Amino acid sequence: MSEIHTLSDAVINKIAAGEVVERPASALKELLENSIDSGATIISVILTKGGIDSIIVKDNGTGIPKTQLGLALSRHATSKIENSEDLLNISTLGFRGEALSSISAVSKVSVVSKVIDDQYGWKLESVGGFMSEPTPISANLGTQVNVIDIYFNTPARKKFLRSSITEYGHCEEVFKRIALSKPSISFMLKHDGKEKWNLPKGDRETRVNQILGQSFLSAKMPLAVNNSNAILYGYISRPTTSNSNRQKQYFFVNNRFVRDRIVTHAINQAYRDVLHNSRHPMYVIYMEVPQQSVDVNVHPSKTEVRFSESNAVHEFLRKNIEKALSNVQSQDEVPNNAGLLIDNPHIKNIQKGLPLNLNLRKPSSRSFSESYKKIDTKNLSNNNDDDKDIEFPLGFAVAQIGGIYILAENNHGLVIIDMHAAHERLVYEKLKKEAEDEQIKKQKLLITSSFFATSLQIATAQDHRLLLEDLGFDISVIPPDTILIRAVPSFLKETDSASLVIDTLEGIIANGVSDSSRNIRNELLSTMACHGSVRANRKLTIPEMNALLREMESTPRADQCNHGRPTWHQISIEMLDKIFLRGQ
Repeated sequence: MSEIHTLSDAVINKIAAGEVVERPASALKELLENSIDSGATIISVILTKGGIDSIIVKDNGTGIPKTQLGLALSRHATSKIENSEDLLNISTLGFRGEALSSISAVSKVSVVSKVIDDQYGWKLESVGGFMSEPTPISANLGTQVNVIDIYFNTPARKKFLRSSITEYGHCEEVFKRIALSKPSISFMLKHDGKEKWNLPKGDRETRVNQILGQSFLSAKMPLAVNNSNAILYGYISRPTTSNSNRQKQYFFVNNRFVRDRIVTHAINQAYRDVLHNSRHPMYVIYMEVPQQSVDVNVHPSKTEVRFSESNAVHEFLRKNIEKALSNVQSQDEVPNNAGLLIDNPHIKNIQKGLPLNLNLRKPSSRSFSESYKKIDTKNLSNNNDDDKDIEFPLGFAVAQIGGIYILAENNHGLVIIDMHAAHERLVYEKLKKEAEDEQIKKQKLLITSSFFATSLQIATAQDHRLLLEDLGFDISVIPPDTILIRAVPSFLKETDSASLVIDTLEGIIANGVSDSSRNIRNELLSTMACHGSVRANRKLTIPEMNALLREMESTPRADQCNHGRPTWHQISIEMLDKIFLRGQ
């Protein structure tokens, strides 16, 4: 073993730089944050070859005095904090005193800066960490930092850089995150001589629309929560518009972009009931919390944070995003699955007393309208004069086609409803409510049912007996290979009890989580809801169809089934006119 020795400052700086400056985008992020901290209102970025050849950031901030230019490029020198106590109350984006020093250690850097009281600016150059003396130069108020030939003195690191196109993509993403965090600042980005972005200062919504584009603009819905501990605002995508990847996901804590497992998990859980597992939501969410409740000094990149009360943050995010998703509203121009007016007072009044169970699984000896006399389904289906001033988002049923779809007419045109997908959501929400209230009722079977089970199914039934009881089942094991069913959830009494129990057991096996988990409960309830939903080729009467539509309008998250599929589709009169060439 070789002798232990002290590393030189040059080597130390290069090692430290590797943590801060992972690629050109990392350097750009640090420079932009410094510009924002300087109070700049206009920031320009010029890149060459994806930032590999050069990164130039120019701002109109307060500038750096001549006497402090050298300190600005020195390690552990900063104007943001003074002592360890300040780390608990960080309000600036930068604070570690490492950025410019790390960048200058692995590149050729020049800094030109002018403060308001000086007649001219000062320029300082650094090559691989070796600084020159400041020299006077003509300059405007603010600072310009030029980063040339990044990793010129660390070729082993430079070879791991990707193509200029790839590196530019990472730089552009950093630029967009910073621009989203500060809509009050004007930003400009050029790459290889071409202007890519020009974002004038404005309001937050305009900035979000500019950066995320039309796909998000047409799908976004506002988020606004304000309580004594935290403020939550921004925009989230409707479940009907999603991505196959995690792009267009931006979360800010006190205007700092962060990536946090707690945050990501909470948002995913909020979308769990309305979005297919393979799809991902889009969002731009801002959360403001007391500085003391969040630690941003976790990693040199400053994109990781720790919350002092992470469980409370998780629940706060999940519940409020879930609430926003359950109150999706229709828009003036109804797009596909634009949402339902679940808070329409007319709908609430008309639907009062309607049970969620539409009882559509099998034909009944009584008609649907007889079963639910509290609703005047005849008048609803005929759209009489009393209803002319009441807008029902899903309109009134006119026909059923293919034993699968309901056709309805509303004020906007034609609505097509997938009756199984829609009813599955209604059943699921009913089961969830009963489960949350610990009121899932059991229905004893007049004739017990049994089936031959695998050894794994029998073990699962025994190990998760309490969970199955909470879900409304009464089953027992008859050795060696039989499961006896005495009761099922009353809401699902007309289903095939054996297949229902089998699918529930398989759901427990597939999830592999504890009985107390909220996630597994909802997964199982979703499986049960599928069993209790109206099937294809079930003929419905007009009153039955209208009752289903009214239930959808008053049920949260009724735009999607439990698997994330849309439950209805709007075709406007304008679209129908185009199809049939009317007016042409």
